[in-house]
Amino acid sequence: MRQLRAAVDGRGPCRPDSEVTERLRELVRPHVESFDWFVKEGLDEGVESLEPEEFESAAGSRIKLWLLEAKLYAPKSDTRKDQDLFPSECRRRGGSYTGQLRVTLRYSVDDGPPLDFDRAVGQLPVMVRSCACHLHSLSAPQLVHRREERHELGGYFISNGDGRNLRPLAVRAF
Repeated sequence: MRQLRAAVDGRGPCRPDSEVTERLRELVRPHVESFDWFVKEGLDEGVESLEPEEFESAAGSRIKLWLLEAKLYAPKSDTRKDQDLFPSECRRRGGSYTGQLRVTLRYSVDDGPPLDFDRAVGQLPVMVRSCACHLHSLSAPQLVHRREERHELGGYFISNGDGRNLRPLAVRAF
């Protein structure tokens, strides 16, 4: 037997639980897709738009420096080495759900052969249920196992343990 729930706004006919969840997911879809674009394409486009920097060192060498790649990694725990960090833990501990931003830089000295090096440059907020989030493709039972809401929709950031929505959705009037 199908379990029925009230409509999203509490009015109207009862709808199947999965239909209510899907309707709500459509509300946050633009947020998640926008962040996914930033992670998958936006960072690359930003890197490509940067021009190399050329300057002279204190020793008089001519140095050319440019950015090759930037990548946002999924959140990892600070306290447990190389263990995934989930949004529920950030909420409980009053932490922020962020991932490490790493860049690959290339430089050459006096038009010599280029050398690459990789550096962590900081932490960036990760949107819940985005492609950079550990909840991205989890099913309802898997979400519950990770101490998340069964119907976690995402589309927001966690800062100091609280959910933050940084931009309102545009609502289309009918």
